[in-house]
Formats: sequence, C-alpha cells, structure tokens
Amino acid sequence: MQAVLPIGWVLHAPSYFMQAGDEPAGRHLTEGYRIETKRVGMVSEARIYFETGALAASGYAAETQEVFIYDRIVTEPQYRRKELGLAIMTTLHAAKQHPSIPELLVATEDSRALYSTLGWETISPYSTVSIVTP
Repeated sequence: MQAVLPIGWVLHAPSYFMQAGDEPAGRHLTEGYRIETKRVGMVSEARIYFETGALAASGYAAETQEVFIYDRIVTEPQYRRKELGLAIMTTLHAAKQHPSIPELLVATEDSRALYSTLGWETISPYSTVSIVTP
C-alpha cells in the first residue's frame, strides 16, 4: 500500500477488523482494583483504578441500533497480565443496550492474538494512513 501513497503519507502498522463470537466470560477484578463506568449518550466508558488511584486500564464503546463498537481498550504496561483488559471488555459488554447487534473492533497485531483466544474472529485486514505534517 505504501507504494501507491502520495509523498508525505505514512502507512501505520497493520491492524485487523474483528467481530465478537461468543459472549465474553465474566471476570472478577483482582483485589486492590476498582472499576468505574459511565454512559453519555451512545458512548460507554470503563476505567479500572489501582488502590493507589493510578489508572490501570480503560476503554470505550459506542452503540447504535445496528452495531456496538469497542474503542481504545488500553491496559497500562505495569498492570498487564492481570486480565484487566478482559474486565474492561466484559464491563462494556454489560452496558450494551441492544443484545442482538454485532460487536466490532479494530485490533493491533498483538491484541488480535488475545481477542482470537476470546472467540473474536478476524473479518479483514485494516489499514490506516496519515499525512505527515512538517
């Protein structure tokens, strides 16, 4: 793809458009963490804080009558491998108001492997390009 882009445009790392398979398995937070949620209009937000008050993980989802899209699911590096990302996904899934609509997201190469173990299916590769500003 880079070969066909005009000068000044940059191709980002490959990503993958994915769709949820089964309903996510519920997870309890490890002791020392708390989760906060809020919904404003069609957007749900979930944040997990460590007992010190530090933000450990967060994520968003937007919902229409046709689709539920997860976005910016992030676990801070020092809090990884504690299933906090799964807790964010489960919490956002629980906020879904239209149970039969598909759940979608765009995954990085690393997160694609994780989502695949959770039953998500890759629909297609996904590419992003942006213009470099001087």
